[in-house]
Amino acid sequence: MLGPLVARMRRARRLPAGGCAIGARPINLHLMGLEAMGAKIDLHQGYIEAKADRLKGAEISFDIPTVTGTENLMMAATLAKGKTTLQNAAMEPEVVDLANVLIKMGAKDQRCRDSIDRD
Repeated sequence: MLGPLVARMRRARRLPAGGCAIGARPINLHLMGLEAMGAKIDLHQGYIEAKADRLKGAEISFDIPTVTGTENLMMAATLAKGKTTLQNAAMEPEVVDLANVLIKMGAKDQRCRDSIDRD
């Protein structure tokens, strides 16, 4: 939720995500994407702090597909100024569902809509 919080509130502070039975859940791709959108990221006393006056659209390429990273940046992009393109994004059903919900709520990227309709 770091992305939408920074987009809406201009800042967010949270502890890193904990582990789970699946294994490690690195957030480096989330942070890289937010930085590409103009957020300033700091690690301070164990917290992740992100700040941005206004996120801006960016072209972001994931090293590996990440479901929560894709979802986090999709939500942030809906409130960013300009166009955001996610390359090598996750395409699981829950990601498609989120995209459809965001479109119904007013997200306006036609190529996203076309891509979802084809799947």
